[in-house]
Formats: sequence, structure tokens, C-alpha cells
Amino acid sequence: MLLDKEGHIRITDFGLSKQNMSPFELTRSFCGTPEYLAPEIIKGEGHGRGADWWSLGALLYEMLCGRPPHFNRDRQQMLRDIVSKPIPMKAYFSDEATSLLKMLLQRDVTKRIGYSEKDADEIKAHPFFASVDWKLVSE
Repeated sequence: MLLDKEGHIRITDFGLSKQNMSPFELTRSFCGTPEYLAPEIIKGEGHGRGADWWSLGALLYEMLCGRPPHFNRDRQQMLRDIVSKPIPMKAYFSDEATSLLKMLLQRDVTKRIGYSEKDADEIKAHPFFASVDWKLVSE
């Protein structure tokens, strides 16, 4: 995350820094902060834009409760947990937050919100963001 010249937060690339990739093209580089790695990166299956949507889910989860969903000081255990351990949804998460997190932290990338050709528009249309004026955000 970065701050722009006006102090606004900008979320930037989460590790899939490849140029000119088509929406469903895959790469096999293993890079990124362990807490935010998508399961498909950890398993070496190849990953595309959907990996960034997983990372956004992990970041949102952390913003809502203070820790990424699978945080563990033992990094190898954390990576195993990302691949297989259920993600606990906190009782104080709103229904909209829980819904969005479950859709972003979907292990099957083809079922993950944002995976379709709608990309970010699919996420922006989620009820969690109902109060966001996306035109105002983009100014």
C-alpha cells in the first residue's frame, strides 16, 4: 500500500507484477508476502490475476480483525494452512464483509470473485461496497 501526493491510500500489485498478461494467462513465479499468498501460488499450479484477489481478501481480513486469516509465526505451517485450513470468520464481521471475504478467499480460483472477465467490476458490485461511489474514488 502506498500513499499518493494527496495522502490517499493506493493498493498496488500484490506480487503478480507481469505486464501484458491476458486475463486467464498463468505465470509460475513464486513471489509475494507469505501471509497473502494465494493457494495456487503455494501449490505451484500457476497463477494469474485471481491470486491478487485472494491477496486483497487476506488484506481486508487483516484490516477487519488485526491479523491475516492464516497467520502463524511458523511460516511453513502458515503456508500449509493457507492451502487447506478453514478460514474462521469472526462473529463481529458484517454479513457483507463475511460474504465478500468468503468469495475472495475461495481456494478454487475459478470460483473466486474477480476471476471472471468482469475482473474488478465484479468485486466493486458486491454489497460490501454499496456505499462506495467508484467514480468519486477514481478522481
